[in-house]
Amino acid sequence: MNESPRRAPDLFWPIILIGVGLVFLLSNLNVITGDPWPIIARLWPVLLIVIGLDVLFGRRSILGGLIGAALGLLVVGGVILLLIAKPDLPGLNFGASPEFHTQHIQAPLNDAQSASFTADLGSGTYALHALGDSSNLIEGDLDYYGDLTFDVNRSGGHADIRLDTSFFCFVCSTNRPEKWDVGLNARPAYDLDISVGSGGATLDLSKLQLSGGRIDVGSGGAQLWLPASGKFTLRVDSGSGGVNIRATGKAALRVEYSHGSGGINPGPRLKLVSGSEGRDATYETEGFASAQNAITLIVDGGSGSINVSDSE
Repeated sequence: MNESPRRAPDLFWPIILIGVGLVFLLSNLNVITGDPWPIIARLWPVLLIVIGLDVLFGRRSILGGLIGAALGLLVVGGVILLLIAKPDLPGLNFGASPEFHTQHIQAPLNDAQSASFTADLGSGTYALHALGDSSNLIEGDLDYYGDLTFDVNRSGGHADIRLDTSFFCFVCSTNRPEKWDVGLNARPAYDLDISVGSGGATLDLSKLQLSGGRIDVGSGGAQLWLPASGKFTLRVDSGSGGVNIRATGKAALRVEYSHGSGGINPGPRLKLVSGSEGRDATYETEGFASAQNAITLIVDGGSGSINVSDSE
């Protein structure tokens, strides 16, 4: 009668639990200062890796059990050492406040007839609108943390505009909110690529010319005013924040909606032409097919609601 191979007890999870207890103890003794849990939460990919290694090796033999125990000790020891030593490593910032900046940006219009505008918005409040009578292509005032990326590259009569900020830290004190107020010249036609994060965005495109683009809305939500003229397609990806879309009655509108849990309120002008209410559906205003000014919205619904209404 063959005996099955002996297996060592799984030591990985008991060691992890002991490590959690040690973190509590060292925090109470002020050996670990500050709040360690946001830092530990940011290290969750490491835990997934070692869990996978434990499943792969730690449950097959005595040697595998020892390997699992070693992995647990390595994770616990490494995290505790990181929390105590707080090393000055690139991309890590333990509890210090990131640097706050206030900056005015601008770039001349020159001969730009078309432009792409790429912006990544974070957790503050953000406003985009058309400039008045200005010789600038873009102009704005920015309050932000970290490093600013502001590039304007030109080729012939086309300009590529990129606007982004970045900073990295584990535990940050950001008691002043980011705030952007950015204007674009109304003369060029713009292709947009805008990502809205956890902050709120007011995107007044009513006096701009658009050739198309994409707006990706995260948890912060967005207020979006569409232009009164033009013939273009704009993709709107909605997250948990929801999107309120204002469309003037001067432009015909088509909305191709992919169902999300937040649902869509198409408003009185949009009529269902295919699909079903509350599910994947396509809506159009009267005379869309023959309209000179016609906007197509491809809307990917999320958990936030989509509301379409007239701006007049």
